[in-house]
Parts: sequence; structure tokens; C-alpha cells
Amino acid sequence: MPKAQSNENRIEVITEKIIEVESQINDELDELQSVRTEIENAINQIPNETYQELLERRYIQGQRWERIAIEMMYDYRYVLKLHGKALQTLHIEKGH
Repeated sequence: MPKAQSNENRIEVITEKIIEVESQINDELDELQSVRTEIENAINQIPNETYQELLERRYIQGQRWERIAIEMMYDYRYVLKLHGKALQTLHIEKGH
């Protein structure tokens, strides 16, 4: 009759899987940090500080348009219009 895997072997296999997943997560985090840095650098190249603030709030801080409008004290539709203008001034090098 086959013997069930010992607890030691199961723990070893599970530990190896955890280490592998942690490594994958760390690789993905490194890639995300690299992309974030590229986005921040591109935003910082824009000469207009209002555009910079708007893009940072949206793409770095992840704020919703409504909150951006309130905090920047602009009308919602005006924020969307500013966003379009800001994107037109944005230059991103295609590195990936």
C-alpha cells in the first residue's frame, strides 16, 4: 500500500512554491516601479505646472476626475479639457 507523503515533504514543496511566487511578485513590483518612474519623468518634463498636477493626481495618485476637479477647484468638464491638453504636451519614449 503506498505511503502518504510525509509532512516534511509537503512542507518543503509548499515552501518552494511560496518562494517562487514571492520571486514572481518581486519581479512584477520591480517592473511596476520602473513604469511609475517613467510616468513621473514624463510628467515632470511638462512645462505647465497645472498639467503636471492634474496628470500626477490622476496617474500617480489614482484620483478620480471628480476629486481632482474639487481639489483643484475647477469644473469637472474643464478638468477633462485640461487633461486632453496635458496629454498633447506629454512625450513618452517607447522603451518597452
